[in-house]
Amino acid sequence: MALEYGGTIMYPDCHFQSVSTDSRSLKKGQLFVALKGEKFDGHEFISLISSQASGLVVERPMSDLVMSQWVVPDTTKALGQIAAVNRKHLNGCLIAITGSCGKTLVKEMIAAILSKTGSVLFTKGNLNNEIGVPCTLMEIRCEHNYAVIEMGARANGDIDYLCSFTKPNVVLVNNILPAHLESFGTLSDIAKAKGEIYRNLSAGDTAVINLDESYAQMWHESTNARVLNFSINKAHADFTAKNLVLKENGSYSFILVTPEGESAISLTLSGKHNVVNAIAAAACSYAAGAPMSSIVGGLNHLKQIPGRMNLEELPSGVTCIDDSYNANPGSVKAAIDSLVEIRSLHILILGDMAELGDDEVSLHADIGSYALNKGVDILLALGPLSFYAAREFGQSGQHFKSKQELIDYLNSSEFLNSGVLDFGSAILVKGSRFMAMDDISQLIKKLGET
Repeated sequence: MALEYGGTIMYPDCHFQSVSTDSRSLKKGQLFVALKGEKFDGHEFISLISSQASGLVVERPMSDLVMSQWVVPDTTKALGQIAAVNRKHLNGCLIAITGSCGKTLVKEMIAAILSKTGSVLFTKGNLNNEIGVPCTLMEIRCEHNYAVIEMGARANGDIDYLCSFTKPNVVLVNNILPAHLESFGTLSDIAKAKGEIYRNLSAGDTAVINLDESYAQMWHESTNARVLNFSINKAHADFTAKNLVLKENGSYSFILVTPEGESAISLTLSGKHNVVNAIAAAACSYAAGAPMSSIVGGLNHLKQIPGRMNLEELPSGVTCIDDSYNANPGSVKAAIDSLVEIRSLHILILGDMAELGDDEVSLHADIGSYALNKGVDILLALGPLSFYAAREFGQSGQHFKSKQELIDYLNSSEFLNSGVLDFGSAILVKGSRFMAMDDISQLIKKLGET
């Protein structure tokens, strides 16, 4: 490693089968990479794990330890370099996905499709940054036919860096929406940063492009790869959907149109936006070599993901839509669209959205206006920014300064006797991850219990 990637090797004889970055879960014989950040330093825990580890990757030599050490300027970069070596064990196709929202759902859809054809490694949860991506790549084994990697970005160059060792064969930018504006500044800046994924392809690779995005032409012109496109609005796209039918549970059936013909799809996941996600997943899977039978089978048997448009009809008569995992303005609007498609009393419980930059107040206010115009009946808002959503919503909007205040209200006779249970309400819970709105989802699921 040192010869190819630099650094210094101390006590070079080291054999390991896996790598760990967490001293708490390190197993005997693993290589330990001592990551260092603003609020943590893995070097501080080396004395606790030195007897278990087969070797160390460190930024400063542990001179008191007689064990293999790779001393490097940056252990995070070294983690990526180790991952690049293991990436070479994948003889099949690697698909990389980025975008503003829906990345995880599309990843899960692709994995479900490709699992019908072969062995698939895919990102667990949303471990999509400079630490999570290499950790996933290091799980690649010779028996894997596919890898599906989710990539996040918070700054220009992040996607370029991840692609430098991931070396994807098929890539997708799912969409561009107001998310991480605090870091990027504008939607155009986000599109350029996410679009780095297309510039990292060669002629034999495939770029899957969303024709419904205004940046589609820019991405098309930036890549040397062959292009497959998809759209829910443009019938001439390579992949599209027609004859959409809304089912009682809020999900859709439709006809998937592909270069190989048409097939009937009946989704289990609610929301029209998941039709778009399904089309995108079909295009990526097709590019990876999946037959139509696998695409249809995978999409028709999708499993719900906790915290991501997870619709559950409760004994109380309430329909809970738990979309609490994360939020940005685009994903909140998509979730509201799904909420109001259910025939019921519509209640939105909204937590603050993070990293929206200078427009955070107006973007929260816009959600209140959007919810009102779409036919949401009640808005319950939590957090200082969601106050502006409640204010814009009007008389049926309430703001709560703390989570406990909101919890107390949901448990109160005022709320429980207001007809929300009698009318079989549909309640959507949505907010950014730091708001931990899953606590509210769990409470909703217990409404009316004695």
